[in-house]
Amino acid sequence: MAPMAATGYDVVRGWLWKGEKAKAAWAAGTLLQTEPGDLQALGLCGAVLLELGRVPEAGKVLRRCAEAAANRGDLPLALTCMFALSEAGQAVGDLFEPIVRDYNRDSPRVDRDLRLAPPLPREAPELPAEVDEGEALELVQRAVKAAQDRMSFERSVEIEKPPLPAIPLLGTLSADNLRHVLSAAEAIRVAPGDALVEQGTEGDAVYIVLCGWATVVRTTRAGEEQTL
Repeated sequence: MAPMAATGYDVVRGWLWKGEKAKAAWAAGTLLQTEPGDLQALGLCGAVLLELGRVPEAGKVLRRCAEAAANRGDLPLALTCMFALSEAGQAVGDLFEPIVRDYNRDSPRVDRDLRLAPPLPREAPELPAEVDEGEALELVQRAVKAAQDRMSFERSVEIEKPPLPAIPLLGTLSADNLRHVLSAAEAIRVAPGDALVEQGTEGDAVYIVLCGWATVVRTTRAGEEQTL
């Protein structure tokens, strides 16, 4: 099996991890500007604003993104935004219950016959020769405003909430059980190349990849590594 290719979102996260804030800001802003309805790009813009020290501004963006993601049934993105807010020292108690409520709406939401395709990846935009951090910040702010204006318009014309998609992630849990699971959850960040779990060790946790991706490799009895 061919290795999974990095998406534009992964590239932006990689730049953030390396501290290349201007590149990350320009790319995230461009992704959101070209598709204002892309909540993944909106969440990345919120993360960029945090890294640039615009905490109050980032808080509003991440909160709006979390609410919209929960309403669309995208629990991983909603939790990613919520944990980012919590790590930044912002209260998330008022956000936690709406996420549980919206995600649990129409539960159970598992269609045994449904075969879901992964979201279409977006490539990272081509960077200019030089990226100015101030100009990149302005691009992010313009893109965020356009996205929020679009969300406000969509909310104003929405008569009733659409049914959520049938997805298997925690879809059969009741609201109370989902609340208990999420209350006990802990967000961790894993550096590129680091092992999350190792073959042969006793498991003591369940891991859900909220953003990014991981490669599963096992060692055969012959000592060969196989990518699953």
